Amino acid sequence: ILASYSGTKAHTDKQTDTGGYCYYKLAAQEVSRPARHPKMLYSQLLTLSCCVAFLTPRVVPRGVVPRQVQLRSMAEDADDFPSDSAVPDEPEPEPTGEEADAPSDVEGDTGEDCAAPAVEAWNEELALDAETALLDRCLGVDRGASASEADRNDVERLARSLEALAPPLDACRLEGVWSLVYSSEPGLYRSSPFFWSFSRLLEGKTSPTPVPGARNSELAEAVYAVTDALGPFYTVGDATQTITSTQLVSEVELSIEPLPNLPPVGRSLMTSTAAAVPTATGLELTLEKTEVRDSTLSQLPGLGFVSDLAFPTKNAFDALSNALQLTPDASTVQLLATYVSDGVRVTRTEGGYLFVHERAY
Repeated sequence: ILASYSGTKAHTDKQTDTGGYCYYKLAAQEVSRPARHPKMLYSQLLTLSCCVAFLTPRVVPRGVVPRQVQLRSMAEDADDFPSDSAVPDEPEPEPTGEEADAPSDVEGDTGEDCAAPAVEAWNEELALDAETALLDRCLGVDRGASASEADRNDVERLARSLEALAPPLDACRLEGVWSLVYSSEPGLYRSSPFFWSFSRLLEGKTSPTPVPGARNSELAEAVYAVTDALGPFYTVGDATQTITSTQLVSEVELSIEPLPNLPPVGRSLMTSTAAAVPTATGLELTLEKTEVRDSTLSQLPGLGFVSDLAFPTKNAFDALSNALQLTPDASTVQLLATYVSDGVRVTRTEGGYLFVHERAY
């Protein structure tokens, strides 16, 4: 250690490291002195230990820059302790040529192509407060199923406030498993992209008769209103979306409850699978198929066909579009990611639905 230390100019230069130089000389003297007595040997070992402890460089993890402490004299600040050195540091020479253009290997240093200015402009603390306010407001409304008009207006206001604080969209942040915490529509099943595609398929088609509960006269909304009216006979369980770099899988658990206060007669997992392509605003989804998985309804008389029932969404919608002159390419829809962080995701659909998801893992 002493040999390595003595070979470093910065460690042996009296002007730059006076304390280290003194410890080095003291250690060298102890090494050169023969031990004539055990007590003297003990004293030498103790002295050498102190010297080595001072001289051994502090280990710094790779890529981490040690904290620089600026020393000031009493003349600079009368309330501070005196400086350890009165000799000012020599200014470092400015890099020239290739050195100036070379990228820095210091962690946190970014080049001109990085998005550092946009990230710095994002107020993370303010955004986290807005996330908490939105999630707290979503509590007690059964993910939106029991929300009143005032509740929905409140959630919409808080969602827009959070969207205004959105960081730059990173498609990688969309990946993961997301659990539904709020839907702007009473039918929680509409968090599945299958129903976004169904709405697009029937776009422009009106219901032949008014349906109570429908928010407008469109045929798709009339179908949803009828389905929502059956709410007392079914319960929506977990509603999740699993997103990878190429795919979105939506899973909605349904329980059939024909009589109140009695156990459900069956459960099914409604699964929609879509190919996912990242866009500047979120994801472009192309519905591939919708399945009924893990269904216990198949155990009931006459419902054996329900087990692992698969519906080829894209092919079926394309066939209906051609036969009935409906919206073409209805199986392709947009997921608009208006706010995405490590824990919360706010998305909207082209049809105006608002969904709030929380990351499950």
